[in-house]
Amino acid sequence: AAVKIVSSMVQTSHQSKSLHRDGSMPPPLPVSVKTRIGVDEMDGFEFIASFIQRLVEEAGCKQFVIHARKVYTKGLNPAQNRTIPPLDYPCVYRLMKHF
Repeated sequence: AAVKIVSSMVQTSHQSKSLHRDGSMPPPLPVSVKTRIGVDEMDGFEFIASFIQRLVEEAGCKQFVIHARKVYTKGLNPAQNRTIPPLDYPCVYRLMKHF
């Protein structure tokens, strides 16, 4: 399951369109997303802000839970991914102000 989530995060255009195929109607149920601030070498404010903006515009997502660490898909196991990547609270605070 985690691999599918990371793959979706990497392919942001596919992620948002898959949640609502034609983009013309709001989804029948509220959409919320729990995500990390980045994956592998794709990170930083611009990356996560763009990802969130697409989900807001194309999938109608209004609630986000942001994990202040990025995820590494190679070299770390799930337990290590919860402790080794550094926390980036300034990025999360900046997202809160931006949205």
